[in-house]
Amino acid sequence: MRFADLMKLDVAHLALTLKEKEVALEQLRFAVAGGGEKRVHQLAATRREIAQLKTALYTKQSYGH
Repeated sequence: MRFADLMKLDVAHLALTLKEKEVALEQLRFAVAGGGEKRVHQLAATRREIAQLKTALYTKQSYGH
């Protein structure tokens, strides 16, 4: 999802999506470490999505957008 699209979401939805992505990242880390996951590039993509969600959430909470 693009950052501009994230800024259109409300704080509750951003927080829920952030929790889901954090859980997905943890599961992906265990899958890669266990050798079951071959799409290692998904780690970086998921971390980037989490960073974008945190930035959007912080911006909305701090500046009231």
